[in-house]
Amino acid sequence: MNKILILTGLWLSISTYAQDIKEIDKLIASERFEDAYFLLTDLKSKQPNNPYVYFVLGETLLKSYMNDPYSDSKTNVAKKAEKYFHTGVISVSLNPLNYVGIGIIELFRNGDTVKADLYFYKANNLIPKKSKKLFGSRKNEVTDLQIKTLLKLEISELYSASPRYWKADLYNNFVGVTYYKFSEFGINMLAVAQCCFAHCC
Repeated sequence: MNKILILTGLWLSISTYAQDIKEIDKLIASERFEDAYFLLTDLKSKQPNNPYVYFVLGETLLKSYMNDPYSDSKTNVAKKAEKYFHTGVISVSLNPLNYVGIGIIELFRNGDTVKADLYFYKANNLIPKKSKKLFGSRKNEVTDLQIKTLLKLEISELYSASPRYWKADLYNNFVGVTYYKFSEFGINMLAVAQCCFAHCC
């Protein structure tokens, strides 16, 4: 009986988490960053060791700033976001997403491609080569985390004042034509980023 209750509680917890993430994704897509951030901080209090929550927290801060660069100082936003990414790495060191986040901070803060690439390579190397060969094949060996990591690597250049388009293409080739719609999103976001940096950097 106790096992049934435990399993039921676990299932409900997972189901609620999935619903929360889905709602947060919708809010971010609608550029309702403050609402998304509020839900994320609440989720963090419930799951303090969840590395994905820390990544989305940091990413939401960066996206909010790029959407409205007068809402806060660039230095302050970078500091807050970086803290979330580092906390995510500490919580689970083998999760590649937060290494992508730290690399993004290096590009966002001062365009340091050398430091950024160190973290990008770290994230990329945490994805097995076998999995990369399976992108687009719908094999079970390819995880959502691996797909998200490469997608985030692909659009990471949008946070730089001087995007390296060829770098984004490298990761796009890994993801494959199945996820081409994300490439279009990345290209559009790069255009938005260039416009933003032209006015605030």
